[in-house]
Amino acid sequence: MQTDLYLNKNKRFSGGFTFIELSLVIAGFVSLITIVIVSLGSAQDKSADLKIQNSLMRAQYQASLYYDAHKNYGEIKGDTCKSSDLFLHPPILEALNEAATYSGHSVLCVSGDSSGQGVISDSWAVSVQLKSDSSKYWCVDSSGASHIGSESRSGDVAYCSS
Repeated sequence: MQTDLYLNKNKRFSGGFTFIELSLVIAGFVSLITIVIVSLGSAQDKSADLKIQNSLMRAQYQASLYYDAHKNYGEIKGDTCKSSDLFLHPPILEALNEAATYSGHSVLCVSGDSSGQGVISDSWAVSVQLKSDSSKYWCVDSSGASHIGSESRSGDVAYCSS
């Protein structure tokens, strides 16, 4: 009589796993790993969205300090982030660049002059595309708004629209 794992030559090997059993276990592990990786990617995108929001709110705060010091938001030299005194102010520019880096997209800026002359800004709005949802933008403006929306101008007033 045999005492090892082989009972006799007519019976199959009774110790260990079959190839199909091992394949199923490996497939299960691969599925779990895939789910974890996808979840981590989603969490990273949401983290980037929070960093975008934080950067834009920091720019909003810095703009209020700029206004307190200058009594306006600077000279309007065009309709881009690179052509207005406010958006070129170093602390604001740094915050806008951070938001663009986290988003992977350009920041959109608009300034307004309610006097109708279009020279000195008394309102502004900034938005950037969110990382987790490319159809949504986070927007902040001179009125204190901070929400999902986009920068807009109605007449000579810049604001965040919903």
